[in-house]
Amino acid sequence: MVEVKKPDYLSLVNKNGSGFNVSELVTSIVASEIEPKRILQTSKLEKTESSISGIGFLNSQASTTQANFATISNDKFFEAISTNSTAVELNIVDETKVVPSEQTISNVQTANRMTFQVSGFSDTSAKFDANLQLQFGTWPQAGYAGGSDPAISNDPIDVFVPETSDVELIDFTDKTLIQIAAIFSDIDGISARVIDLTGDGDSFTLVVESEDTGAANGFQITSGDASPSGESARFHTPNDGSGYDTYRQISQYASNARFELNGVFVERSTNLVDDILDGVEINLKSDNLGQTSISVNRSVENIKTAISDIVFSLNEFGAELDRLTFIDMDGDENGPLALDPAVARIKADFKKLSVEPIVGYSDTPIYMAQLGVKTNSSGEFYIDEAVFERAARETPEKFYAIKDQFTGSTNSGVNVFKSDFANIPAGSYVISQGDDGEWKAGDITLTKSNYNGGASFSSAQYPGVVVYSVDPNPSQFEIFIGQSFSQKVDMLMTSILDLSSSLSKAEETYKQQTVDIEERLEKLKVREELISARYTQQFGAMEKAMLQFNSTKSLLDNFIEAWKKN
Repeated sequence: MVEVKKPDYLSLVNKNGSGFNVSELVTSIVASEIEPKRILQTSKLEKTESSISGIGFLNSQASTTQANFATISNDKFFEAISTNSTAVELNIVDETKVVPSEQTISNVQTANRMTFQVSGFSDTSAKFDANLQLQFGTWPQAGYAGGSDPAISNDPIDVFVPETSDVELIDFTDKTLIQIAAIFSDIDGISARVIDLTGDGDSFTLVVESEDTGAANGFQITSGDASPSGESARFHTPNDGSGYDTYRQISQYASNARFELNGVFVERSTNLVDDILDGVEINLKSDNLGQTSISVNRSVENIKTAISDIVFSLNEFGAELDRLTFIDMDGDENGPLALDPAVARIKADFKKLSVEPIVGYSDTPIYMAQLGVKTNSSGEFYIDEAVFERAARETPEKFYAIKDQFTGSTNSGVNVFKSDFANIPAGSYVISQGDDGEWKAGDITLTKSNYNGGASFSSAQYPGVVVYSVDPNPSQFEIFIGQSFSQKVDMLMTSILDLSSSLSKAEETYKQQTVDIEERLEKLKVREELISARYTQQFGAMEKAMLQFNSTKSLLDNFIEAWKKN
């Protein structure tokens, strides 16, 4: 910045000079030249900063809307009910596969880990010498015979039926109880720990247990010696009359989960059963010989809650968009992004959400209005209760087009896989083989490959989409690729937040404009000081001349007066 030194002769203003207020005069002249330009640039700066702030608000609202829809997409339209949730718990894991049903589960026996314990240790630092063998396999519970249901019993038995011949030799020579537990824990499939039973530090138990439930995950520990004795016998799983039987026991046998589903006997190695009811996980929580009724049905209440959340979130975003793009008829109170072309396109795309069809769920497109989600004359979303109730009653499956992507086919022997990154447009595609032997999906050329006795179809044009057929040469069929309403909203919000988007580029333009305007204002400030200095110097010179003139005039007046007196 240029510093201008003001002359001292300004102190003479209004004293002996012209009588004018030179300082005010200079300020006025400078202001008349500089101020209009400063006001213009300042106004531009305020509008530009307001636009930048507006984009920040829009980005923030887009992030909020995106997060809201991510939550909505996880909402469950089905509800799974168990009449005895302490014994049997249900969890819906894939709503697209769920079929409404009523079932009965009875005679539940949960799957267990095998637990073996050795007690009677008074010191964890004492060392032991033992050669042991560890084998994994199925160890039947007491009462098991001829394939009949085993009795629930904790009585130790000495029958072991290994599934494999794998034997792991373990050297426990000169090892403490803590070290023995650590050696067991390092073996895949089991874990071990030492427990202080009384808390007094004089009674310890070694607990060894399988890591997974299921009868096949049982194990036995045997001595490497033909006739176990001493410490080897102490850790020996089967009871062999060696004198250590009072200090060891199998407190829990490895067993499968067993139950009846509508009278049909079912057995699994875990308590989480996800292959009985499509899209539903059954969690067996406790043994129960009684009956538990379970039901899986669509919940109109859950659907309406999700719809209400959608309407609220869309209206929040729409209100912010309207505020930012508001155009005052007088042109005085426009929103900060009223004339931004990038935001205008976003607003147009947002309005399309309410009227564009949702395709790829069947041959017939689905409209939000058909599900009861409409817009009023102001563009606000609302729920048409009558339409919603009718749709929820007559075509509830259509509501999945709101939150779940979809792939399907008219051929039951065809599965369609679509990755998250695949950019194939939503819709239906007829797959057929032409007379020239070429396979196509509409206008898309497909590559056919042999797959697991059937065939697979893919296209280099749309990687991430593969169609699998159990028939190596299927006849013409149709596939569906559905993009949900939530996905459409997410894509719009992603485009807003994208650093390479037109909105982001507009923001960068505004920021550069801010820098340019601030530079112009700084130049105006320098120019103001230079002009002020120039006018001050000019009027100062005038004042100096006036002072000299007045001095000469005074001298002449005095001389004339003196002459007249003489």
